[in-house]
Amino acid sequence: MYEPNSSPYQYIGDVPALGSLALTKLAKSFEETSSESLAFLFPTEVIPERNIIVRTVKQGLGLMPIVMPGVPTDGYVENDRIETRYFSPIYVRDNYYIDQHLLNQLRRPESENASWSPTEFLAKIVQKMVNRHNRTVEFFRVKALLGGINHTDPRSNLSINVSTQVPAHNMFRYDGWNATLNAAASAGHGYTADKALTNNKGRTEAMYFSSLDNKVGVPWTSPNADIVRTLRLIKQYLASTNKNVFTDIIMSRDLYTILQENASIKSAAGQVAVLNGASAPISLGSSVGNPFISYSVSGDITSIAGLNIILVDSLYSDPSADRDAKSAVKQMWSPNKVALVARTHSSDRSATLGYTQFCMGESPDSTPGMWTRTEANVLIPGAPGMAMQMGNAFLPYVMYPHWIAILEVCEEADVEAKLFMSADIGFGTF
Repeated sequence: MYEPNSSPYQYIGDVPALGSLALTKLAKSFEETSSESLAFLFPTEVIPERNIIVRTVKQGLGLMPIVMPGVPTDGYVENDRIETRYFSPIYVRDNYYIDQHLLNQLRRPESENASWSPTEFLAKIVQKMVNRHNRTVEFFRVKALLGGINHTDPRSNLSINVSTQVPAHNMFRYDGWNATLNAAASAGHGYTADKALTNNKGRTEAMYFSSLDNKVGVPWTSPNADIVRTLRLIKQYLASTNKNVFTDIIMSRDLYTILQENASIKSAAGQVAVLNGASAPISLGSSVGNPFISYSVSGDITSIAGLNIILVDSLYSDPSADRDAKSAVKQMWSPNKVALVARTHSSDRSATLGYTQFCMGESPDSTPGMWTRTEANVLIPGAPGMAMQMGNAFLPYVMYPHWIAILEVCEEADVEAKLFMSADIGFGTF
């Protein structure tokens, strides 16, 4: 008797990572339609140079002089302060070879007998190569936001180490303290320590990470962490120190999920909160008109303390890991860190946090940006076929590093523990 059946996928062999096509126009059409979550912070620029020079102009907080009417005065407006930084771009290149025998007998992946034209097949190769290119650019943008690009490629053994130059006073850690403070010891101002605060950074930043029951040094994974207070105090500190108003908060979806279980956030939405082991409908105000927390129509939080929430879910395959290992696929964004950023200056909307500059690399026609090339005349003893390459030279950088603040709000192990199950992030990846 016939019975419906569905078999699992079976491993039948490896197919090398596909290359690209010598049609740069086609490649760029895929590049333009791609979606990159951090591209709005790093708008792209194309420069016909091999090195990247960044100049920032600081106009300061000057005042006009007081003068006598009709009387000329000496001197002019003070000169602007110009700072210059020099960067070398990241060069990337991918290779692919396809033999003519395979091209002549192509079949669609989902069928055993439907033919697949070489042109259609190669177009799919280009699209996959562009996806790899865009993921690489996104990977380095994430690194730039998290303090700097420090990466070694195990395939070429080449390294890149470019610091974002985020100032030390923009770095915060939930248990940082200026001296060892034992758990339950008095922290002053009516607060007590949640744990032994031994991460000495010379300042009392643990006071910013408090709980609803007046503990300090509390990680954000605690359901009683007062996250709104933390962000309001840090925003005020950054506004006074860096003279700018921060607008966005960037985090992983893992941490975001935990924050939605926070007592103060749940109570602000009218949900039941748990404080000191007791359940109570603590009402801090409805989600409509609440000045500290905003919600979408689906009930997800969209902003906290005036900071728009941006999630980074991007994954990548670690080239240094065994492709079949559980750790082969990784998250680009650290689950225990958040970044506060200012997209522009509060007094100058024309300024931009950073750029991704594509400069002149290895392109055969000496033009900057993505390039492709093909070679049909494969040298003997290679079989007849086609060799293809795609490459680029670029660098995401931050023009105003003091517009970024990095917060370590918990330990990585805390995130996994609060989610109860470790996600198999490598499952189902292409």
